[in-house]
Amino acid sequence: MFALKFIFVLLLVLNLGSCSQNVSSDLKSHKWEFTAQQHHDSGSIVRFNGKKATFVKGDHSKDYAYRLKKRPDGTTNLIITQKSSVSQRAPTKEFELKKAGQNYKLIPKNKLAKHYYGEVQLISSGKRYRME
Repeated sequence: MFALKFIFVLLLVLNLGSCSQNVSSDLKSHKWEFTAQQHHDSGSIVRFNGKKATFVKGDHSKDYAYRLKKRPDGTTNLIITQKSSVSQRAPTKEFELKKAGQNYKLIPKNKLAKHYYGEVQLISSGKRYRME
């Protein structure tokens, strides 16, 4: 009985890890249109590369650190931070990722994400990129 429980837990952990890896690979392999409910950068193009997300709008670009966090309930959260030159604290915006066809819906999970962006859509350009 113990062996069966151990195998079940092992399979669950492996499955959760591979889901997070699939999301990571998917984010890195596309260029995304970032459309937020309440932010002036809505309509930016974002590209995920390694641990950096680059937002581009017109001639301006801005880099943010990001990471994916697998939750115990099976959901994946996207955590975006930007180190401030004024403060040592890095403002953190956390979203729950939900797959919607080829796109993602980002649901804000903390006050800063709710206030700054609201609900976000990542819309795939459809073009796949080679991962670096």
